[in-house]
Amino acid sequence: MQKLNWIGWKFIWMLLFASGELNAQTYPTHMFRVVHEVSNITTLHIPDQPITIQSKKSTKTNYRLLTPVSTRFELEATTENISGNLFAFGREEKFNSNDTAGLQAHEKAWLMSNINKPRKMVINRFHTEGLLYDTVESSKPFYFEIEEDPGKYFLPFNKKIVKAGLIWSDSTLQDSSKQLHQYIITKIIDRQVFVSVLSDWIIINKLSQLGKSVLQQLKGIARSERVYDLNSGIMQSESMKVKLSGSSTMEKEALPITIELSSNTAVSLPTQK
Repeated sequence: MQKLNWIGWKFIWMLLFASGELNAQTYPTHMFRVVHEVSNITTLHIPDQPITIQSKKSTKTNYRLLTPVSTRFELEATTENISGNLFAFGREEKFNSNDTAGLQAHEKAWLMSNINKPRKMVINRFHTEGLLYDTVESSKPFYFEIEEDPGKYFLPFNKKIVKAGLIWSDSTLQDSSKQLHQYIITKIIDRQVFVSVLSDWIIINKLSQLGKSVLQQLKGIARSERVYDLNSGIMQSESMKVKLSGSSTMEKEALPITIELSSNTAVSLPTQK
């Protein structure tokens, strides 16, 4: 799965349509664990012979707060496992960082470069500035996927002003790619805060596949539902669906492409003794 870096934004701006300013609450926990699972169906619309690529990936990552949460703070991530499978061109490949037997050298090198290595990042306005994963394009053996933005794990308002109907929006920009996000708190039940997110994605991405340079130009919409714990201020879960369409250009040949992504994220806090 070729990875697209949704984190590492060069510019971030926030526009609020709610009473009160962006002001996070005090977070009683300094560590949490995230399991992120993503499925991908990519179709290249070649005349008379469409090509469909399917993949699934699961990532387990531990996070640790390095500074108090504010509009700008530091976070450390340590990925402990990456696993999944890829079905393309009539064959299936499986990968697991706990068992790298059978992987090609560059595939194993990419997995190992991202496992058990603490990585620091800066969260600014609840989006990530730092890079979580290795970004050397030639070393990435897999296909297009969603990259997590750890800034979303934190509820961006003090719990004193959190209420159903609170809405806000923000935008993220990296090079020529842009995401526009609109958020609304739909309900609060038993100290759980439910947030609905609608995002417009505009993607211009260069990557390497089969040793050749590929330019992807895509547009689409993402819809996600998040649940936060009001006491801790940490996200408990998220489900997301994304549909993108556009073109993939290789050696001056542009092919129509559609990508359907779905992901589930579960966050757990340390067991209190």
